[in-house]
Amino acid sequence: MMNEKEQRVITQVFLNGIAQGMSYYPRKQAQKRVVLQVIASNFSRNQKYTEKQINEVIKQFWPDFVTIRRDLFEFQFMNRTDDGSEYWLIEQEEK
Repeated sequence: MMNEKEQRVITQVFLNGIAQGMSYYPRKQAQKRVVLQVIASNFSRNQKYTEKQINEVIKQFWPDFVTIRRDLFEFQFMNRTDDGSEYWLIEQEEK
């Protein structure tokens, strides 16, 4: 569940709705985390993904899929094998 501040970030970044993608990618870490949470919610738990599959989902939201993919890993929404051949969601604790 998102609080009011997080919901404002979503409204600002996804101006035309989440399905239409982002109007910009935030620079602030806290705002990035909120946006990445939305993107991560498009992946299934307990499923492995190839890099190509990850990229295809991310492209629905933002053309620079490399940055988003890296941030999903850096912000610990996803993990990957050392060679980057498989990705999967990291279980997030409820807040």
